[in-house]
Amino acid sequence: MQTFSTIDSPFTKTILPILRTFKDTRIYLVGGAVRDTLLGKASHDLDFIVEGDVYQIARAAADKLKGAFFILDNERRYARVIFHDDQDTRIMMDFAPVYENDIQRDLRARDFTINALAWDISADEGELIDPCGGERDLQEKVLEICSANAFTQDAVRIIRVARFAAEYDLQVSDQIKATLADGLAQIHTISEERKRDELFKILENASVEKAIKLLEELGILNVLLPELLPLIDFQQGSHHNYDGWNHTLHVLRYCRAMVGHLYTERKRDIMLPQFQDVEFLLDEYKDYLLKAFAQTLVIDRPMVSLFMFAALYHDVGNPKDEAIEKDGRARYIKHPELGRDLIGLRARKMALAKTEIMWLETFVENHMLPYIDVDAISEMDRRTALFHFYQHARHTSPFLALFSLADLLATYGENITAQRWELGLRRARMVLQGYYQEYDKLVDPVPLLNGNEIQFEFDVPPGKKIGVILNDLRRAQASGAVHTKQDARSWVRAFIRENGSD
Repeated sequence: MQTFSTIDSPFTKTILPILRTFKDTRIYLVGGAVRDTLLGKASHDLDFIVEGDVYQIARAAADKLKGAFFILDNERRYARVIFHDDQDTRIMMDFAPVYENDIQRDLRARDFTINALAWDISADEGELIDPCGGERDLQEKVLEICSANAFTQDAVRIIRVARFAAEYDLQVSDQIKATLADGLAQIHTISEERKRDELFKILENASVEKAIKLLEELGILNVLLPELLPLIDFQQGSHHNYDGWNHTLHVLRYCRAMVGHLYTERKRDIMLPQFQDVEFLLDEYKDYLLKAFAQTLVIDRPMVSLFMFAALYHDVGNPKDEAIEKDGRARYIKHPELGRDLIGLRARKMALAKTEIMWLETFVENHMLPYIDVDAISEMDRRTALFHFYQHARHTSPFLALFSLADLLATYGENITAQRWELGLRRARMVLQGYYQEYDKLVDPVPLLNGNEIQFEFDVPPGKKIGVILNDLRRAQASGAVHTKQDARSWVRAFIRENGSD
């Protein structure tokens, strides 16, 4: 039997000694942190259940750890402590009372056996409590539910099946497959917010491609994201190596591999040789990109999950579009706009924030714009095209640059030519370089003349016309046609001659 004395982890070094000072209270570490410790993985989210005064223990722990104390649920007596360890890693500790004052009953009421584990940290040896055989299932690499009615007790657990099976490389048990229909029948009773939160945990997971594929294979996608189903077996044209669904899964793989490289995660899948070029590009802009992914539009919803959600939906408009034959290839001209509307509908149903919805819609609507033919245009036209892209893509621009490479690899696979790949790399680098190194010139140039100057120097009446002139002036500055204030005056004078001032 595993005990704390046999396991070396940050928890046993930092937190355990403090919690063991509460001699008169039984405290149990439960769930995922126990599972991860058994697997030798560090865990920064720790769940405790307490036989006694939860708030008193949590407050005292916060004081000793020099952390912050929060009440999560006053009715159920849930509390949270957040602190940073000596490596400045954020540690979150949740405290709750024992369910019905019975640790065995508490654990048996949980979802999967691998999560129904507890350590009695009050005991010297830290006894492992495992009423459902979770340690055995971890060793045998099986995902199993704690009881036959686990999904009827809480239907959102069916979404977790895909996450845990993919993340821990577990086989889904026959019992889960046999009872999954019970959860599917009840999933409509679960709030959209809870379903969303479970989905977004999948999207930020390193095994996102495998988990999404499992959602489809187990029939969960039908009730969770039904608008994605038409992509299955959807043939997109001769230049595509895969049907619409498998193309999407490959896009997810490459997008997640990019994120993994930025965060120096261990590689799980063998990539095409071209991915080494992607890694060089990521290293070149690593500091910028890490900051981009570190920014969040909503607290506790990582940008990685939004990026992956947008990648998942990028081609959802294809099956609704009518193919146009051009140069012997089927093209779906309207699919970005159709996809924008579909992801917007889903995001609103999920109750995502307005800023997140706008970001997702912008990403999907503009995911084809990075395909600028850099070899066929002059330097001035290239800069104008980049300005046009940035104006439409806005803050999704660097993410779309990365996505364009994933999309390219997922489209052609091993059949991609060196010329096509080199062009894709140049486009992505061009977008990143302009966004991060010429932002004030290419992305958001400040007009060399302001509205008042245009109004009084050129007798332009107040109104929309001034806004049009200012925006076109910014475009002229971005292209390199206008450099100085005198250039700007000459440009405005020519603009008015051609278009009038009214």
